[in-house]
Amino acid sequence: MRNLKRLRPSPALVVSTIGLFVAIGGVSWAAATIGTSDIKDGAVTKKKLHDDAVRGAKVKNDSLTGRDLDEKTLNQVPSANHAKRADRAGIADTAISANNVLSAVVGRGAQGCTLLRATQPGTSANIATGHSGPAASACVVDFSRDVTECTYIAGIGENFAGEAPAGLTTTAAAVGNQQAVFVRTMNISGDNKARPFHLQVIC
Repeated sequence: MRNLKRLRPSPALVVSTIGLFVAIGGVSWAAATIGTSDIKDGAVTKKKLHDDAVRGAKVKNDSLTGRDLDEKTLNQVPSANHAKRADRAGIADTAISANNVLSAVVGRGAQGCTLLRATQPGTSANIATGHSGPAASACVVDFSRDVTECTYIAGIGENFAGEAPAGLTTTAAAVGNQQAVFVRTMNISGDNKARPFHLQVIC
């Protein structure tokens, strides 16, 4: 009997054990019943949040601005890659130089080879000398700037509404003049003939 009495827990141990279970149960009960209305505004600070606690799904759509993001961590926008490729391929440079297009409209006029209008200030048109055939069928259009590294495109065309009779043109760099383009006009049979034409020079 004496051994059984020794194994019996003391009243103090029983009381403390009951208190421990009550404390644990109380914490569980509190955690299960605390809602958002029980939390004071501003009580949950940045330091209280666990790392990675807030994920994209928890953030309101379109609520973040550029000031909220670290730009260094962003991947490259797909369209920016196209811009890089365009720059490496020289396409961007081509687009810039596309503005450097010269044009002139030349009519037969009284003497032939008469400049009617042009995009480049100081442009002039004159009958080329030293060529065979009707004089006005050979013209030199001077754009008052170096065009030796440019390309030339000419076609038969009037300066007014209406279709011009079919014809042919040839172009070349003017001999002895780096600012001018030589244009020869012909009829549809290939015979030299003074004809109105449009000329484009792309640099």
